Amino acid sequence: MGDEAAGERSFTSRDEWELMYRRGLSPAVIARTCNVPVARVNWTIGRRVSDDPGLRQEHLHNAPPIVVDAPTRDWTARVDQYREFLARMGRPPGITAGSSPAELTLARWLAAQRTLDRQGRLWEAKIRHLDQAGPWRRSFRQERDERRWQDRLNALCRFRAGRGRWPSWKNPAGDEERRLGTWLHKQRQAAGQGRLSDARRHRLDELVPGWNPWRTGP
Repeated sequence: MGDEAAGERSFTSRDEWELMYRRGLSPAVIARTCNVPVARVNWTIGRRVSDDPGLRQEHLHNAPPIVVDAPTRDWTARVDQYREFLARMGRPPGITAGSSPAELTLARWLAAQRTLDRQGRLWEAKIRHLDQAGPWRRSFRQERDERRWQDRLNALCRFRAGRGRWPSWKNPAGDEERRLGTWLHKQRQAAGQGRLSDARRHRLDELVPGWNPWRTGP
């Protein structure tokens, strides 16, 4: 009976996780309450916070008071290293096969800061330091994927303006049209399945109106 009850609690919806987060509960507490992995809650809350920045502020407003975690000298030195890396490499550090030990250390440190931020445990003074250093809220892989997505959107804009039609993935005139048509088809699928973020949908709506003829609602 106990196992069945735990199984029922594990099906608490993601909307309920968001409501609990709004009321000040941390992802760790939400995960324990709902009997789900904390990584799943962190991922969901991170996506919701990306789409609605005010969500985090509401969470902090309702959360129990925490001890101020002021930046230390060592912590500030890490931020300086990150700023220098961005200036030298033009990208955030990544955890890849070709990464140097120093880059791996810096990438893992940044990942830890992002985790603390998603949990509402990164103090505002530290957030300001990181914001001044450069973009840090997305990982190297996320930044790379975002650039690729934006490049595809730009290419779609050029195709649409030059040819006056949408690229076809079934009967393309060439490899580039096939790639563009396949990419556009995937965006439509993602939108229909609720997997396309509001930010990306807004950019598509703004730059290539009518991109999704499958849309049945507002």
